[in-house]
Amino acid sequence: MTSQLPTQLAFSTPVRAQPTSVCSAAITIEARNAMGQMVPITSSITVALGVMQANSGISFFTSATCSAAAISSVVLTTAAPTQTVFIRGPTAGTFTLTASAMGLTAATQSTTVTLGPDTLVFTNTPPAGLRGGECFPLTYQSRRGAMPFAVTVNTTVTFGPASGAKFYADPTCATQLASQVLASGAILDTVYVRVLVSTPLSLTATAPFDGDAITVTALPIVRRGTCFFRSQTAIDGGFDADGGALDGGFSQLLTQTCAVSPPVGNLAQAMLLVQELGSQPGEHNDVMARCRLSSQSTITCLRRQGEHGLEVRWQVVELGSGLRVQAVTSGACATSVPLPQAVDPAKSFVLRTLGTNTGGFYDDEDGVPFFLASPTTVSAPAMNSCGGFDLQVVEWDGLSVARGTLDGGLAAGVVSQSILGLPPASTNRAVLVQAALDVDLMANTCALQVRGSLPGPSELALRRAMGDAGCADLLPRVVWERLDFGTRATAREVTVTFGPGVVLVDTPITAVDPARTFLMSSNQSTMGQGMGETNYAPFTKIAEAAFGFDLTSNGTVLTTRRGRSSGSAVVTVYVVQVE
Repeated sequence: MTSQLPTQLAFSTPVRAQPTSVCSAAITIEARNAMGQMVPITSSITVALGVMQANSGISFFTSATCSAAAISSVVLTTAAPTQTVFIRGPTAGTFTLTASAMGLTAATQSTTVTLGPDTLVFTNTPPAGLRGGECFPLTYQSRRGAMPFAVTVNTTVTFGPASGAKFYADPTCATQLASQVLASGAILDTVYVRVLVSTPLSLTATAPFDGDAITVTALPIVRRGTCFFRSQTAIDGGFDADGGALDGGFSQLLTQTCAVSPPVGNLAQAMLLVQELGSQPGEHNDVMARCRLSSQSTITCLRRQGEHGLEVRWQVVELGSGLRVQAVTSGACATSVPLPQAVDPAKSFVLRTLGTNTGGFYDDEDGVPFFLASPTTVSAPAMNSCGGFDLQVVEWDGLSVARGTLDGGLAAGVVSQSILGLPPASTNRAVLVQAALDVDLMANTCALQVRGSLPGPSELALRRAMGDAGCADLLPRVVWERLDFGTRATAREVTVTFGPGVVLVDTPITAVDPARTFLMSSNQSTMGQGMGETNYAPFTKIAEAAFGFDLTSNGTVLTTRRGRSSGSAVVTVYVVQVE
């Protein structure tokens, strides 16, 4: 009968070899009988670990990364009759490992430690003035001492941190990764990085033998602020020293320029979103303005009439890579707008603000819908006249854009319309809607503003007049673009409702980073990207459905405001955090 009593210890795994400062493959220890067979453990056996050669520097570990504290022994138990360890040594050579226990013959096994690198260092730095989202290379090198030294085995290099930056295998930052292999015999490799946060961030590259870190600070992806137009002021005589226009003895501020800080690095990689707020006691001319990013450090807004004050809340979104913006400005409207460069419509969308003409009521020229008709052309319907427009066509790598026109618009008495069967979109989706009259005809305020929402991945819902069919005149033209951000941004749809007299609503939201989060409504028919719907019927009071958006400094509360509040209103807000 074969004895079941252990008489010796043994290494059951093959001889290991590894470079200096690199964790070995697993080394397993077990108890065996006199016949060399593994036998059960009836009582715990403490096994001392060692190396025959003095000053080998070899240490034993229980973790495969050799990252936990070094150990000097392991215990074989009835529940764990084998134990696995790993070794790491700083000195090249062949050494003999030992495993010993009282009353048992010790086990020995040779191991070879080859000379390998002992440091990993970054060899370059990020570009000066690093912009948020900019794709840039970081090259790292394996060294021994201060000299380049090739790795002798395929070596995994892991990158961090897990949030605040993303790492890629390619110079276009398309293929994301968390680690990559420095091939045996190689000294250098490169990873590509996009930094998303504007606070100092430590980028790390860690190999089994060492790691390096570099601190970077990127510019914020989103800058925000407010441009104020003061109300007209009375002047004496016919001369206005500050350059304002005269209107029956009043000075009106019709152009306003506001500073963007920090300045934009590249206008062709920055888009502008605006929301316009005014109390609008008079005509709609007082609350409509068109705005542009006029330089790297300024935003310019223009309006036709300035009897009352106007607040323009703006956001500039700049991405150092993957975003391309073409801006066109005009003091008059056109039915066809050529683009300087062709775009891919499948990943492009339209942003715009409008001026108004001198007419006393809101009609066809005050809500002109612009739509991308081809890779090189933005089109608009014919109209009687127009106070001009500022238009942006935004092309964003990683987006998927679906677009369409509601055939025949919304008939009289129709307050809602669902569009089904769209290509499925991810949960990171948003929609931009424009609605307009085709004729020089006055219409109720509540009939003109159409709010979009996205109830499902293949559905678009359009709503107006807050369900009041008696407040729904014919609205013959509605165009829309659905944006699917995919992995490029996290988008959340928030619906905010206002009762009569309510001018401010705070809505708790999942925390976002304000320095890389922009806010926009689904309706950009009139006063920028801040429109909703309303049940307020009197003509031309479009400020009833115009909103401005803010985030608290910690990004946990969305504040929505409006300047006029005689009726109820609802707005769909998209909270979009760039990823």
